[in-house]
Parts: sequence; C-alpha cells; structure tokens
Amino acid sequence: MSLASSSSSFPPIALATQRLRTFAAQEEQAHELTTSTALEEWATQCFEAETERINRELVQRREQASATFLPALYMRGRDPAADETTRLLHSTCKAFELDMRFKEIEKLDEMHAHLWTLLSAGDRTSISMEAYEQLLHDFNEWAAEHYEAQLPPPPSTVWDVSEDEDECILSRREGKKDNHERSGGGNSSPSMSPLQPPVSLAQPLSASTPPVLTATIAAPNDAPGSSGTQGASWDAVLQHVKRYRDQQRSDTPASARSLMRSHAHFEHLLRLAEDQPALGNVLYLCSVPPPRPDVQLFLSCPRNAERAVEIAAIYQTFAKQVSLVKCEAELIMWDSNNDGRLSEDEVENYVRDLAPRIAALQAMGKDMLPFYCCTVSRRLFWDLDPGNRGVLRIHSLLHSGVMDEWVSLQLMTEDDPQNWFGALVTQQLYNKFVLLDTRNTGTLNVENLRGYKKGLPTVLDDGLPPDVSPLCSLFIDRYFETNTLMTRSEMDYRKFVDFVIAVELLPQCSRPYFFWNILDMEGTGVLTPMIVNQFFRETHAKLVAAGLDVPSRETVVQEVFDLIEKAESLLITRDEFVRSPQAGLFVALLIDCLSFWTYENREQR
Repeated sequence: MSLASSSSSFPPIALATQRLRTFAAQEEQAHELTTSTALEEWATQCFEAETERINRELVQRREQASATFLPALYMRGRDPAADETTRLLHSTCKAFELDMRFKEIEKLDEMHAHLWTLLSAGDRTSISMEAYEQLLHDFNEWAAEHYEAQLPPPPSTVWDVSEDEDECILSRREGKKDNHERSGGGNSSPSMSPLQPPVSLAQPLSASTPPVLTATIAAPNDAPGSSGTQGASWDAVLQHVKRYRDQQRSDTPASARSLMRSHAHFEHLLRLAEDQPALGNVLYLCSVPPPRPDVQLFLSCPRNAERAVEIAAIYQTFAKQVSLVKCEAELIMWDSNNDGRLSEDEVENYVRDLAPRIAALQAMGKDMLPFYCCTVSRRLFWDLDPGNRGVLRIHSLLHSGVMDEWVSLQLMTEDDPQNWFGALVTQQLYNKFVLLDTRNTGTLNVENLRGYKKGLPTVLDDGLPPDVSPLCSLFIDRYFETNTLMTRSEMDYRKFVDFVIAVELLPQCSRPYFFWNILDMEGTGVLTPMIVNQFFRETHAKLVAAGLDVPSRETVVQEVFDLIEKAESLLITRDEFVRSPQAGLFVALLIDCLSFWTYENREQR
C-alpha cells in the first residue's frame, strides 16, 4: 500500500503524530542525540515548529473558505440548548415583569374605586377646585394608611401655582444654590421642592400644609445622596424654563392662567422619564406611567360656568388612564418575541382574547368574531404600520390616537355606532362586502368594487344611479393594480377593510404613500396636470350628469395643485405630496364626487 493511500485512512491527529515520530527518528539519527536532556529539548522544538505549521495552515484554510467563520456562541439556530436557554430566560423575565404590572393594576383598581367614593360623597354631581384640593388631601391620607410605603410615587409632578409663586420657587432655588456654593459645596444637591420640602404619604400633614401639595413629589435630586451632576442638570433645566417664561411674556401678552398651564405641562413632560415608579429594588419602566389623582387630572377635564368639573368626567378620565395601563400589560402578554412589537396574528389573538370581556361587544355573535378581529387589526395597522412591515410597536400603539378610541370602547356598556371598533361597524362592513360579492365567491374583483357605495352603513340613495359608485373607476383600477395579485386581481375581506378605511376616512390621510402609488400612474415620481385630469375627468362627468353647477376641469385642477406646497407651479413630487397636510383632501377632490361637492359647498353647510 502506498503512503498516499495509507495516509488518507488515518485521522488528521494520528497522521500528524506519525509524521512527527518519523521526523524525530530521522533527526535523532542525523544529530546523534545520545543524552536524554538533548533529546527532550530537541523534541520540544520540533513539537512547537509542527504546532505553528498546523496553526498557519488552519488560518489559511479559514481565510480561503467561502463561509464566514462564526463561533458556536452566536450560532443559536444550530444550538438547540442555547436557543432553549434564551427562550426560558425571556419567559422568566416576562413573567416577572407581568407580575409587577398586575400588582400595580390591583392597586390602581382600589384607588379607582376609592376615588369614586370620595367624588360622590354628599350626592354631589360637580366639584370645585377648592373641594378637589381637599379631596386630594383625603385621598393621600387614605393611601398613606392603606399602602404605607408600598405605594409608588405618582408618575409626574404637576402643581397649580401663580406667577408670583413661580418666581418665588426659582428665586428660592437660586438662593439655595448660592448658599450651597458659599458653604463649600457637598455631595448632596439642593432641594427642588415646589413650595416646601416634600411630604411623604406615610407622614401626617400639618395644619399649615396646603392640600394641593399632597399631590406633588420630590424631584429626582431631592433624595439624600443625589449626585452633584444631577443637580447641575436640573439647574440647567430651570434656567431654560425661566428663559422660556421670559420669552413668553415678551412675545405675547398671555394670561396668567395660560402661562401657568403651559408651565405645568412643560414640567410634567420633564418629569415623565424620571418619575418612573420603583417596586422594591427593581426599576419599573413602562410606556404608560401609572396614573395618580392630582391637580392635572382636574385641569384636563372641561369646566362648567361655575368653574367646576363634573365628577363623572373626572372618574371617566381616570378610568381611561387605568384602562390604558391594563392594555399595556395585556399587549406585552402577546409579545411572543419579547421585542416590544406585535405581528398581525398576535394583535388578532389579543383582540380575540379580550373581546368576550368587553361589555359593549356582548351582543356580537361568535360567527362574527373572526371578522371583528380582522377589522380591529387592520384599523390599528393602517395608522401605525404605513410601510406595511407587518409589525407595530407597542409603545407607538399606546400613544396613538386610535388607541384612545379602542380604550373608550372598553369602558362603554353599550355599542357605539360612531366607534370604529364597535361590533356594529364590523357588521356593516361585512354586509357591505356581501352586498358587493354578487358571485358568492368570498372575494371581490374590479367589477364588484365599481358598485361601491360610501357610508357605514351603506348609503344607497346618494343621488347617483344605483349601479354608479361615487369613486372614479380609474382609482379602483389602480387600487387593484397596486394592492392585489395580478394573477387573480381579486381582494379578500382583509384587503377590503383596507380599502374602506382608505376611502371612508378621507380627507384624513395617515398613509400618503398608499395614495401616491395609486396616483403615480407612470411611475415617474411626479404628478402633472395631465395625470390629475385623468382622475378628475370621471368625477367631473358624474357631477355634471347630476345637474350640478361645477367649475371647469382646468379650474379645478389648478385649485387642487394649489393645495400642495411645491417648488414648481404645476409639478408635485413624491416628497412634497407625502409632507403636505392636505394630501388627503387632494385625493378626495379627485376621486370622490361626494367629497368634492361637500367641499365645494362647505360655506353653505
């Protein structure tokens, strides 16, 4: 057997060992190594030389390999044990976080119930500012007795002071800073209390303490041992606030009340990030800070002629804030990847789990639940996922306007036809889809959608013939070209919901790119009068056929172009269209004859 064939059957380590021994025997005979010391020294040198050669060849082979070398630590997909460990770690962290959040929600429910007890005391229906201050005093005494040191601080510090008191706060702060510098400095930063040192919930209030101050807390650098750097940062913040107030006085003669509100709102935002509640030794970060009854709650409600606020308004406002905290915890439960984002399936699962517990949806049948979940999901994604990435951020969802409508439904006892998330709206959408599906295939084609009538519920007597849609046919054709598969050119219920949201919410436009793709017929990235005239031609013809006095198409096209701020007079680029707040009105006037006539007669209406 040859050396080449015999070497191929040996493993690399055995082959290297054999070569080393052969080479050592040859060198031993050549150098006539007779002593054991010389033989050991020479063997060590040969071993190091062979090891260096092997490492050099290994590095060269790695450099020549087509695939990049990845350590096993980063190959999670190929290491089931590491992947399972990471999954268990994420699950444990989520369980720990949800446990903290639900403990906070239990306290919020108790606070919510006690707030109503205090508000409805004496069978009153409204409450003045003075009575509300006393209510805050009683509420904080109850909280100190009920929770002792377990109640986290309120999420923000907002107080109601006059301009004179405001200046007194700043001068006191600056005076304490000067005294601090004259005394030689120190590690602790000066106090930031609005009117006096903060009062703990567990300490009884003195007779001279105003009740409104019980709603305030210490700023982050009030605590002993705060760093001087943090105190300096708050000094810079206060200087910025003072310059802001001086500028407001010099620019506009604003009233003291409006100035006070802007100042309170400004400092409310400053403290949102630093007043996060801490449970034990764990910092509890949340997108929606847990609400607390304070002066800001009173100021956020509308007042009547006697400058009082209805207790129902205060109760509903606080209830909506509590519901938003609950929504955050429930959304986190359905975040399977623990990345702060939800896919469309996860949102539908969240809605499917929550819908049976919403009082306003109790009359909805079980057969409508899948359509309801789809309708809610598409409405949320329409506003929060304009790029069609398929995910939405929980933080963005909680701070969106559409979330306010969703939370409002959860507090209702009966369905609201004006609320998009109501069961009645889903039923109307489903009826509209079935009405258009004349082939009974479960999908709609171009011919079906050309009979679309606007309105929820559908308005059949809109002044047009029964088989004529207020939307122009070119818009519908372009919608199918840009939003459905060309092989079938049909849409299912999910795509139909997107279409209804797009046309029914006009002139509101949260997805300008959606309409731009439809309008840009030539794909050049610009809109010219010729393209705009093609969309408006049919709209103009429908209005003329109805016997209405309509301006000429040239005049309308010129006026529509004036809605968009642009660099050239008769040329609109994509960026100019997307940035314009009038993009929705621009589209509505071109594709919808009812929207055009409503806008044309807006002064008479």
